[in-house]
Amino acid sequence: MDCIDDGRVLYIDREWVWNSEKECKQLADSKYADELQKWMTPNAQVIVDPSAASFKVELANRCIWHIDADNEVLEGIKLMSSMFALGLLKINKRCTTTISQIGNYCWGDKAIKRGEEKPLKVDDHTVDPVRYICSTKIPAWRLAA
Repeated sequence: MDCIDDGRVLYIDREWVWNSEKECKQLADSKYADELQKWMTPNAQVIVDPSAASFKVELANRCIWHIDADNEVLEGIKLMSSMFALGLLKINKRCTTTISQIGNYCWGDKAIKRGEEKPLKVDDHTVDPVRYICSTKIPAWRLAA
């Protein structure tokens, strides 16, 4: 994901997607890092899933500066929803996979019956980075303004 932050609105501008099911193979961390280096803009801030330990090592070995994402799923989904509703988050129409997956955050019926707010995690690989960007980059005061 690549975003533009104009100080008010966060624009998800570009996406890079590797579909291992479609391609019938998983990429190694080194190959993901190769692709990231080709794709990323100079001085980009790379936000990484905190559980991706081996990928973070690969990035560090390449001197690619990165930070852990805030990976609180429920709070991140609520933040994204609020930002969309307030017009503070927009997705470029060329981000077709992200747009197609944005509705895939849905609540599990079993969890709802137990009184839990727990999203199902299905086909959300491009939406997770949007959540990471929102949760990691957006100060709370921007939503109150």
